[in-house]
Amino acid sequence: DMEGLQPRARRACRVILWAARIISAILVAFILLFVIGESVNSRGSSPSASEWVGLALFPFGVCAGLLVGWRRQILGDAVSLGCLAGFSAGLIVVLGDSDVPPPILVFAAWAILSLIYGVATRARDTHADVAEPATAAPPG
Repeated sequence: DMEGLQPRARRACRVILWAARIISAILVAFILLFVIGESVNSRGSSPSASEWVGLALFPFGVCAGLLVGWRRQILGDAVSLGCLAGFSAGLIVVLGDSDVPPPILVFAAWAILSLIYGVATRARDTHADVAEPATAAPPG
């Protein structure tokens, strides 16, 4: 996976990968605290249809992307970023405010950095595979 890198770069990549995973676990736990708190302290009113759409994007869609990212990094990051973009667009449409809330920027920053790492390592691995094709085993 990271064999073509110098030891220092390999170590840095591993630190970035595990930092992204730890941050994703913290973010999911943080969101779950809000979801659990809201469900326990519910005042009996159900969310409206537009609120359900918003909830599907954030926090549920973002959490799904964070969790998928543990196994399929680029797909998980794309899901998280897509849900964040949809949620932000919904806020702009519903509220008429073009300012993106700071919590959205925290999630977006994490997902963008993680996506850059995933794409860079995949591109490097793909390039290494093309540059050094596997040799066929001799017959016999």
